[in-house]
Amino acid sequence: MLFLTIPLHLIYSIIGRRPANAPRPDAHVRCPDCKEFVLNEANVCKHCGTKLMPQSKVRAAAKAADPRDGEGLSRFLPWEMRSPAKPAGPPSVAPGSWPNLKRDVLFAAIGGVLLVMAIVRAFAP
Repeated sequence: MLFLTIPLHLIYSIIGRRPANAPRPDAHVRCPDCKEFVLNEANVCKHCGTKLMPQSKVRAAAKAADPRDGEGLSRFLPWEMRSPAKPAGPPSVAPGSWPNLKRDVLFAAIGGVLLVMAIVRAFAP
């Protein structure tokens, strides 16, 4: 069993590292229209062109609004912003793009298959 666990862990630790340009919660927000990550200070989404309000302005507006006024804060929240309506059509997917599968799920599936194969082999006559 140990002969399977150690190589899988080594492979995962080498391949599973987070890239340096991966979105970070402290520096990125999701676009309210296309749900892609963009920088906090972006004025326009680089993926769909939706106009955004930079997070520094959102925080300043939230501090300036009266906390007793429930409406004052909600109009500045990023997920409340709406973009102009887009023409209906099929969703655009880049050719050859891989679905958004997390590496953890992929490695867990491969590890599970290898584990089942090892158990079957151990108990096979």
